[in-house]
Amino acid sequence: MHVQIEISNLSVGYKNRSSTELLLSEVNSNVHAGELIAVIGRNGTGKSTLIRTLCGLQAPIGGNIILDGNDYNSYNLMEKARKISFVSTEIIQLNHMRVIELVALGRHPYTGWFGNMDRADIDIINSAIDSVGLASMAEEFMNQISDGERQRAMIARALAQDTGILLLDEPTAFLDILHRHELVHLLYTLTRKEKKTIIFSTHDLQIAMDVADRIWLLNEQKLVQGAPEDVMLSGDLARIYNGENYSFDEQNISLVLKKESSGKIGLTGGTERYRELTRKTLNRAGWEVTSEKDIVPGVRIETDGDKPVWFLQNKSGKIQLKSLYELSLHIDHKS
Repeated sequence: MHVQIEISNLSVGYKNRSSTELLLSEVNSNVHAGELIAVIGRNGTGKSTLIRTLCGLQAPIGGNIILDGNDYNSYNLMEKARKISFVSTEIIQLNHMRVIELVALGRHPYTGWFGNMDRADIDIINSAIDSVGLASMAEEFMNQISDGERQRAMIARALAQDTGILLLDEPTAFLDILHRHELVHLLYTLTRKEKKTIIFSTHDLQIAMDVADRIWLLNEQKLVQGAPEDVMLSGDLARIYNGENYSFDEQNISLVLKKESSGKIGLTGGTERYRELTRKTLNRAGWEVTSEKDIVPGVRIETDGDKPVWFLQNKSGKIQLKSLYELSLHIDHKS
């Protein structure tokens, strides 16, 4: 498999006249063409700094970046712009520019300073706008659209740049849940169908673990890398995302609040789906769920026609409940 980016002993951070703030030290990795890599880690670990360093916006403190077999610094600005596109999470004020005009800037590395575009350029611009769901807003001014729509327009500009490598810093930051998943699906599709190489940083653990070919987990100036399952097996996720009031749930790939235990409660009957949803309700209330029978308190699921009914057996007797919300109102430490 073709290695598109070689990272050798790379150290990133910030330098000033008197000191150096090191965020990552002597990182090594090879990025293969068509790979989708998610960069995760807690705030301050260097996710954005690493992305900015890889796209040339920030000089490394040490080490080398090799791009398609050549030192990154051997390329001039126009050559770099044809190799790598970048999307920042920062909100850029472009009030007097229309969406289509912003996206058209992505063609600059190919059209030159005069920006003379042919039919192929226009088709690429329109395709990029359509791919992020902004076709109906192409003529809108940037100050007339939401932050999420502005972010999608910036991503469309990067797509119009038509580079082999896309680097995105928190691309889902301003998007609602629907557009967040549509965007990630787009990134995934670009790696599969067009063999784009995409590296994106994110705080959304579930998205990262669901779609990425590889995880770059940053912690204590080091990079832990591997398939999402490799990173989970290493135990680093559980260690990093574990605090006094929360912990990492490997099964659901999410952070869960640590709650005061309400005790043990039985759960029987019903279909697997009803049991799982009921288990979530009970867990949220702090209960440790067991399938043991005849335990008090206990919940049994039965059906009334095609609808589930919950029977809660506690010290006071049996209560019939028609919804999980009703169940949540009746289970507490006194059950």
